[in-house]
Amino acid sequence: SLAEVRTCLASTFLVVPFRTLPPLSEDAVVLRQSAMERRAGASPESKTAVAPHPLLDTTGTLRRAAANTAAAATTSPSWLALVSAGLCFLDDADDAPAGEVNANIDPLPPFGASLDKVLSATILAATAVTSSSLTTRGARDALAALARRAESLAMATPLVSRHVSAVVAIAGLVEQTCDIQTYDETVTASHAVSSLKRAVLGESTPFGPSLSDAALKRAPRDVRLEFVRRAVGISPETTTAILALAGGWLLAEMRADASGHENGDDDVASSTAVFSAVLDAITNVGWVCAPNVDGDDTRTTGGGWYGHRPGQRFATKERLTLCLLAFHGASKKGRRKALAEAAVACCGKNKPKTRRDGVLAQTARAHLFFIFAHCTVHFSRSPVWLEQRVRDVLRGEESVERRTMTAGDAALDENLFETHETVASESTENDAVSRLPPETLHAVRDAALAMANHETARSTEGSKTFVTLADLAAASARSRNAAWAALCALPANANSHTLTERESTSTSPSSSVGGFSFAWACVARCRDEALAQCTSPSRESIRALHEVVVALDAGAAMASPAKMALTCLAADALSRLFAAAAGRASADPARAMSDTLRSDHESDAVAEPSWLALTKLSVSLASATRRWTSASLTQRMSPSDARAVGLLLSAGINRVAAAPVLDAISPGLARETSDVLGNDDRWLTRRDAALRGAQTAERAACAYLDGTDVAAALFAAQMATRAALEATTRTARADASLGERAAAAATARVLLDAIAEDPTTEFVAAVAREASGALRDAGPGSSP
Repeated sequence: SLAEVRTCLASTFLVVPFRTLPPLSEDAVVLRQSAMERRAGASPESKTAVAPHPLLDTTGTLRRAAANTAAAATTSPSWLALVSAGLCFLDDADDAPAGEVNANIDPLPPFGASLDKVLSATILAATAVTSSSLTTRGARDALAALARRAESLAMATPLVSRHVSAVVAIAGLVEQTCDIQTYDETVTASHAVSSLKRAVLGESTPFGPSLSDAALKRAPRDVRLEFVRRAVGISPETTTAILALAGGWLLAEMRADASGHENGDDDVASSTAVFSAVLDAITNVGWVCAPNVDGDDTRTTGGGWYGHRPGQRFATKERLTLCLLAFHGASKKGRRKALAEAAVACCGKNKPKTRRDGVLAQTARAHLFFIFAHCTVHFSRSPVWLEQRVRDVLRGEESVERRTMTAGDAALDENLFETHETVASESTENDAVSRLPPETLHAVRDAALAMANHETARSTEGSKTFVTLADLAAASARSRNAAWAALCALPANANSHTLTERESTSTSPSSSVGGFSFAWACVARCRDEALAQCTSPSRESIRALHEVVVALDAGAAMASPAKMALTCLAADALSRLFAAAAGRASADPARAMSDTLRSDHESDAVAEPSWLALTKLSVSLASATRRWTSASLTQRMSPSDARAVGLLLSAGINRVAAAPVLDAISPGLARETSDVLGNDDRWLTRRDAALRGAQTAERAACAYLDGTDVAAALFAAQMATRAALEATTRTARADASLGERAAAAATARVLLDAIAEDPTTEFVAAVAREASGALRDAGPGSSP
């Protein structure tokens, strides 16, 4: 019949192009060699034959080097013409009535081997079309014909993982590079590839993925799970549209797992597989692990889906969202296992690793601690913000800003984890984290402190990617935030003795004032003494307050904005600690506030009231605020404007009186000066937004951890100054024996009035006067 003639012609045209195709993947190579051995009777020659490099590596990721080499050697104009002609004849034969074509002469029968060949040819054609701007219409038509043939075979052939990975690779190659306006939509390559993707994986819609008609639904469950695992956690070129489909399949498998749990089945493979894959991918970016057998594998070069790729859109946020979804989709037993795995990943146990340098590597290590903190705090249920974010991922929506993001922008996105809501939404004292071995908890604590203390992001040597100083500072800030979130998530007993007596008196930068460990030790003491309902600060807290005052007076906090911010964090925590102790002591009539604070030196028996120590802290912080104000004015303004503002401040002229003069010097200078000094109502709004309603030192710390520039250091100094003054007021009002210390009270009033009258500290003038008023009843003979 005519149909058989067309089938024979198709076989003739396709035999040569398909003979030179490289294998699709490693498992296809094994299958091909086994078939060759059976046909050749397992001859020695067949056993020693060297197979070409496969197009997909062992994880299903396209090996671009192998694809480019094979495409350059194979996809000549004559090759493309033969493929187009052969598939055209085959399409005509398919239109014949059933029974007219002998199935034995079909060159591409509906078997896995045929789909392997067509997908390999499609990858080569897609590589040829997308790698050159001078592609012909014939090349695009060949790609479209191959995609249509792959679609028909996929609908009739049992799918395996390499087939699904090949479809993902083809879609990633074509959809972002082919111009769909070049030809009519019915013949365009982009349309054919999109149709192939829909037929195999499902359709991504604005209302979520549609999966009911996808060929993947009829594939074995392991194939679906492997697709999700590879798309979310492994493949560096997964697009947001593919991630939307992967999220849909993940939810479908999670529902299947949930029904299995109800029936007593504890299978959580769909969740734990994805979660583990993401953890492994992040770990491989942060550390140098054992090399992979695939030399082309980007996961071993420190990039992975974090890395820099020209023209690639990054979906870091979407991947991490699905990772957290996978955690919450597991059973309780599965979540405990995942939490333990995250803890081990944070502290780098079980695998010999070497830390990588660079912004992406440090940020990846920080992400591990963020994931651990999230899993610990939200162990029982997922937060509302995550549910909304999952819905956004399933819609496949991509904002204009994300399309222009670089690898660094995507990794440093401050909205990847809702850390403020995470630490405030649930109690961290849960059964899951308490069940972790104590050595693991201590290892996580030590790793978090080490990361925040010693890691300073720097550009890798020989990197071709430009890294700004802002990116380096932002990476360090992410490390501090991640370490803090992890430390807050640990149970109290894991954080006990965070800073030992020996360490607190050592000269190591991490344990001195301005170091992360010192700040965390102050906050941990504040928490521990609050839990113990202490009515007087401990000797360690008194010593820490003294060290902060000495460091501020010596100007040590001016070394860097980050050091100043951490110093202010410690000052804020100690202010809260002393004020809370004073409040508890005042509630106990048997306690005298004058005895709640002793001198730091054991040989000195003179008692010092808490409000006087806090007044000294306020004065030191106000002095540091003046220095950072000068630095901020110099950075933001021209030298002449900064000099004029400095003269008016030194003359003691307040904001209202100075405004006309400043605007006369330069229009808008008064407004800009108020932005720097914070001496208007907007500063209080900014402070409240930074604190986010924090009631404890642990929560308030988030406002200090992002200090990366001069403006942030000034804002931290201003917030700590106000916190110290508020604590001074509270302790003074709680001290029942205030009149007995009239001279000290008068001295404190003089210092507080000086803060209130200084235009540089005008932002706390009202609070300083309130603290001074609380000491007004010192009694007769109060002149200093």
